[in-house]
Amino acid sequence: MKALLDTLEVRAIEFLTILYSEEKWWTEKELSEIVGCSPDTTYRMIGYLKQFALTQTNVFEVITQKNKGIFLKTTTVHSIGEIECQYIMGTLGFKIMDKVFQSDELVIDDLAEMFHVSNSTIYRKLKSIKQFLELNNLSFNMSKLRVEGEEHLIREFFYRMYWSVIKGNNWPFQQSSFDDWLKIYEKKITFIGLNLTSIERLQFFYRLSINLVRHNGGNFLVEGPDKVLIDPFHEKYAADIKHFMPDNIPSHYFTNEVTFLSLILVSNPIFEEKYGDYQVKVTWHEERKTLPYEFSINLLRSIRKEYNNIDFGNTMRVLYKLLCTSLYAIIFSPLKIHYTDTRVFINKFAEENPHFYATIQRIVAAESAKMGKDVPDMDKEYLLYTILLIFSDSVNIGELEERLYVKLICNIEPLSESYLKQLLENTTHSRLVIHTSTTSDPLVNEYDLFLTDMAIKQIGHVPAKNEYIWDFPPTERDWNNIVTLLDRTSVANQTNGLAI
Repeated sequence: MKALLDTLEVRAIEFLTILYSEEKWWTEKELSEIVGCSPDTTYRMIGYLKQFALTQTNVFEVITQKNKGIFLKTTTVHSIGEIECQYIMGTLGFKIMDKVFQSDELVIDDLAEMFHVSNSTIYRKLKSIKQFLELNNLSFNMSKLRVEGEEHLIREFFYRMYWSVIKGNNWPFQQSSFDDWLKIYEKKITFIGLNLTSIERLQFFYRLSINLVRHNGGNFLVEGPDKVLIDPFHEKYAADIKHFMPDNIPSHYFTNEVTFLSLILVSNPIFEEKYGDYQVKVTWHEERKTLPYEFSINLLRSIRKEYNNIDFGNTMRVLYKLLCTSLYAIIFSPLKIHYTDTRVFINKFAEENPHFYATIQRIVAAESAKMGKDVPDMDKEYLLYTILLIFSDSVNIGELEERLYVKLICNIEPLSESYLKQLLENTTHSRLVIHTSTTSDPLVNEYDLFLTDMAIKQIGHVPAKNEYIWDFPPTERDWNNIVTLLDRTSVANQTNGLAI
């Protein structure tokens, strides 16, 4: 949804994120330099955020104090994600999209009156909405203010849009309530086997609410999901899901509607598969060499080549989750709308696990390219995001991540080695294996860094890519230089690894 924000709105979220990143007093100069704006712009933005904070009762407060700076005060029960989502829900772009989805027969005059802006402002925002929808292979009828395109894409587009604001803890649908669905669910759960976790249940209610809006508007699934990709075992879930179908679905659309909702449920890789027959589902896809299976098995094989000692635990279950992910990505490949924290997670993961991330990114890109004409628009960001989560759940990534080998020898003050080793481990983000004068590893032919307080060639040569000489105790400059050297070595190792 951030694609629909204007410059002011994007900058507001940027300021909120920075202010929240550290619990401290920020100076105007710091904020201006990070964002890349003038002091006047920073002061105006702080004033703007103060006004926004007043609309969020007891959620957060922006405090300014002379000689101290700017401070973001929050409670322990409100995250930055919730604050950002509340802000996005209040933007003109989101509010228009919400009205367009949940209301019929709107005109520009209605929207202008509703949101107290001019017709020209509404028109400009509708044009940006039109462009955003086109990126997702949907169209927008400017005269009827209606989203048009393949029905399954429209539903999944709005599901992602609304689910992205779940952190705001607001039920977004007008035609049904959470309590309504909960009563129906609890009534029917006594004679069906659809036992969902609390998060799966909430996702299910979102799907039902979106379907209800579309059904009430006379929009049904004319075609079901691609039968070539759908295994027959989903019918077990369909037997439960059909009990949640409203009475206003024409009979010739009923099977498509049930199949679609069943597919959505079971192709979620975090879904706790109820019948325990994921092995036969994988076998079904294997025998038919379906696109999702070919992508998933090739991905798994490529990762095994990179990490010979990788332990997936239950390999078949990991393969099944990858199969669900690729199945979903193929069916909804035209959609490019993501949840608000998708890219944030990917960037954070890359920072914390640079070598493993670079490897997975390369493999996903290569295997996606092999799909060729079959799925030209496969959503690589969704794939990367979900695959990283699957492996995080299945593998100890820390054991796979590249390590830098350091030889630490203190000739002048040998007793300092253990102390400096601890400081070094706590100072850098790199994963280090540190050998001192009393420890070694015969398998290490060359160290990434030889660290010592005196270079005495007569004592013996330590094979290393880099060497650094410091005094005891090391100065701040020493620490900065060593961290920079290690980071540079890590990047060089990754680059060499990618080139092989």
